[in-house]
Amino acid sequence: MADDAVRLSDEELKTLAEARTRAQRLLDELQLRQSELDAAALDLPAEQIAAGRAAMQKAIESAQRMVENLDKALDLTRGPLN
Repeated sequence: MADDAVRLSDEELKTLAEARTRAQRLLDELQLRQSELDAAALDLPAEQIAAGRAAMQKAIESAQRMVENLDKALDLTRGPLN
């Protein structure tokens, strides 16, 4: 194992991989719901619709960062490719 790789137990690696899978599932679900909301004809004031869309976008961005950071953490457990 390379010097800059992080050593984790098998159980820790499993937990990290499960967290990554769940984060991706959350991101996929949020993006699906956003598409559904964008397609829906909502009988709400424009301000409420805009606030809801902004909140959904923030949630999606947060989930994207979570997936990216979990990917980076998993990469650290593998070390460099060469």
